Amino acid sequence: MERILGKEQYIDSINKIMIGEHLKEEEAYRSLKQIYDINDEVKRTSLMVSILFGSMVNKPSIYEVRGFIRASLEIDGILNNKKEIDLDGKLIGLSGSGKKGFKTFNISTPSAIVACSLGAYVAKACSQSTSSKTGSSDFLEMVGININLENQKKEDCLRKYGLIFYSIEETTPKFASLYGGKFYAPHSMSYCLAALSFPIKVDVNLYGLSNSNTRLSVELLKSFNVKNAIVYSSTSDKTHYLDEIGVDGQLIYSKLEDGEIIPEKKIDIQKTFKFLGENSIENILEKQDKIENVAIAVKALKGIGSKDAINVICVNASLILLASGIVENLLDGYHKSMGAIKSGIAYSRFCDIVKAYGGNLNDIEEKYLK
Repeated sequence: MERILGKEQYIDSINKIMIGEHLKEEEAYRSLKQIYDINDEVKRTSLMVSILFGSMVNKPSIYEVRGFIRASLEIDGILNNKKEIDLDGKLIGLSGSGKKGFKTFNISTPSAIVACSLGAYVAKACSQSTSSKTGSSDFLEMVGININLENQKKEDCLRKYGLIFYSIEETTPKFASLYGGKFYAPHSMSYCLAALSFPIKVDVNLYGLSNSNTRLSVELLKSFNVKNAIVYSSTSDKTHYLDEIGVDGQLIYSKLEDGEIIPEKKIDIQKTFKFLGENSIENILEKQDKIENVAIAVKALKGIGSKDAINVICVNASLILLASGIVENLLDGYHKSMGAIKSGIAYSRFCDIVKAYGGNLNDIEEKYLK
């Protein structure tokens, strides 16, 4: 017997999830849409957590997640009318699920800067951190980068320096006001939410996932008409997952090439990058002090930081270079990235980007390089 999509669809949907059933796409869509319309913040947050975490524990179907994603991104109309920017190379959309099992210093932003210094074009999704000390938006703000520049200036920076930033608070302000700061662990929408939040068209979605099910992510991206993507995750203990490539353990990734799903692959990180040697996840964990966290990344870009921080930045930059078609494999990408840091090219590009986005280099010297 078909259930009726009634006034309070979310009650029926939560009950279904709690007894192990999956939602149809329209049920998930209608339920979350109704929850977002609730004015009482405590009630709204409680219901959001119930339905999204309940779905996650129940191992969500692609249809369930599609419904949740549609309800969320339709609030700001972000799924349609994405702008196309003309470039002389591939534009990589770099984003991540966040909520990673081990909290590290911010890796993705400096990795993008290194890749851009080698010719990559990157659109970087950013957000304020909920569970970590310094998320991507926190890092950028602390080095003086104003990610809320007018769009034309940001696009000029992309063409000249290879990097453009979009915060979820900027691109989906209505959704962010309902969602921001509520979740401390991956949930059902973590499978592809950030990857679809760009207001511009990208050539390849590079999506870090703090979960092992990279296959579901690429299936979801394909269902939203994404043609090319790499979804990746890493773990050193098969319990705690990073939305970046770590320095030990296993890298898991699934690909979407010209609309076709490539089977998931798993590789041993230290066997692939033999030079990582004694590196371990403990060496890249975040510090309690925000300034110290930012200093780790800035010193690594300068080439004077810890070898562990430099290694993890270069490993992640290598994936951006691979997706861009600049290198043919991760190992080559790592070596090119290391060369960019050692030669000073990466730090020079960092300085260019800081200045272009309104930052003060003297402040960086005083705060993070002493």
